[in-house]
Amino acid sequence: GYPEHELLMALWKMNTKGSLREMMSMARRLRRKGDPEGTAILAMAYLHGRGAPRKRSLGKRLLAKAASENVGWAAEKLELMKGNGRKPRPNAEDGYRDE
Repeated sequence: GYPEHELLMALWKMNTKGSLREMMSMARRLRRKGDPEGTAILAMAYLHGRGAPRKRSLGKRLLAKAASENVGWAAEKLELMKGNGRKPRPNAEDGYRDE
């Protein structure tokens, strides 16, 4: 992926107040530039309440938007959520996959 996407993943994995604040700022910037990966990261933040208030309906809408813009992992998350009714859990290995 792009260096910005890799940095977003690293900030997510760090999971500190400062890293999550930077992740949210960067994800919003990317989204404003039209980068769907920024939208997907914001979706996960809202779904998990990680770096943002937990707002599941907003998270789902953002995830669907990212999936519609060809973010593969966002589409996978959306399908998992539809299939089992659970929220996606972050995974230490890649930050976003369900186990």
